[in-house]
Amino acid sequence: MDWESSFYDLSVAAARQLGLVTRAQAERAGVEAAALDRFEETGMLWELDWSVYQLASSPTDPTPAYSYAAWLAVEPDRFASERPAEAHKGAVLSHESAARLFGLGPVSVAGFDITAPEPVEAPRAVRVHHAALAEHETAVRAGVPATAPQRTVVDLLRSGTGHDEVAAVLGDALRRDLVDLAGLHIELVPFADTCGFPAEGARFAEHFQLDRLAARSELSSRNVRALAELQAPARVTRLTASLRRLGEGGGDGADIAAVSTDPRLLRGIAAEIVGRSGTGA
Repeated sequence: MDWESSFYDLSVAAARQLGLVTRAQAERAGVEAAALDRFEETGMLWELDWSVYQLASSPTDPTPAYSYAAWLAVEPDRFASERPAEAHKGAVLSHESAARLFGLGPVSVAGFDITAPEPVEAPRAVRVHHAALAEHETAVRAGVPATAPQRTVVDLLRSGTGHDEVAAVLGDALRRDLVDLAGLHIELVPFADTCGFPAEGARFAEHFQLDRLAARSELSSRNVRALAELQAPARVTRLTASLRRLGEGGGDGADIAAVSTDPRLLRGIAAEIVGRSGTGA
């Protein structure tokens, strides 16, 4: 057996997959099982799980490595290059596993979650969910296809994850501007009764501990505005009316006059002012 050629073939296959390869892929690359076992014995690679191996030379950190291994294990005989180029058309990491991959919240659930558009066999310790995802609901993090943070929050709530844990995930995502709070609230409202959380803006914000995001400098402008609209919509409405009157009056309000004819823009300015100055009603 030509060990050198076998390891070269294995390395070429793994190089396209973050330094990882499945046993089934190795066999397709012409690497015999005995050679794979020999490489493991000598420390040239090690098994992460599910007959997925990582080359010792791979620079991939443990979190993305195990996440990618779980993703490979769902379809172990298919190389990554043979899977859908658009993440949403294939299997992706999801739920707590996606949150862990993005570094959101203190995820406590062991194992891995995968969401796929078609039924696939679930490897040991991998939970498979069947759902069709839109393109904007997926993202690639550290080379691993996963649900985007906004979809992840929705999935966590709908799957019964504790609301304190969801709040921690959401808070981290907001601080990093990985979610659109206004859009997320609209998306979650239909599930309020079944998932046991309040739909009304101020109570929603309190329930998910958004009031703890007191340092508005942590938030992007879009999420400052969204939080103000949730917590103090009446105050935003009053300030919008005041700004409109100021613009219509001319004089020192000349700058406001330029935007006073655009209600959406004017309300956005008012919401940001309220958000930056505190959102008391």
